[in-house]
Amino acid sequence: KINHEFKNVVVSHKALIEADIEEQKKEIIGQLEKGQVLEGTVKNITSYGVFVDLGGVDGLIHITDLSWSRINHPNEIVELDQKLNVVILDFDEAKTRIQ
Repeated sequence: KINHEFKNVVVSHKALIEADIEEQKKEIIGQLEKGQVLEGTVKNITSYGVFVDLGGVDGLIHITDLSWSRINHPNEIVELDQKLNVVILDFDEAKTRIQ
């Protein structure tokens, strides 16, 4: 942003980083295949599942996919920052969603 009146320039570093992250996400999703096994880190635990960081892209493990038996809450099985081996069930390149 340039303000000629006050001779001031404002630069957004965040905008540049966000553009790089989006590019990185597209590259990672482009390399995914169904059935592929990746290592991820648990980033967030919700009542409906677990979000896992797969190296720049987050994937959701739904609560029904966490265990063969019925569980009430995902925190019964996983903890924050826990490393997991995950299998890619499905992914949507347009919405950048990974299951």
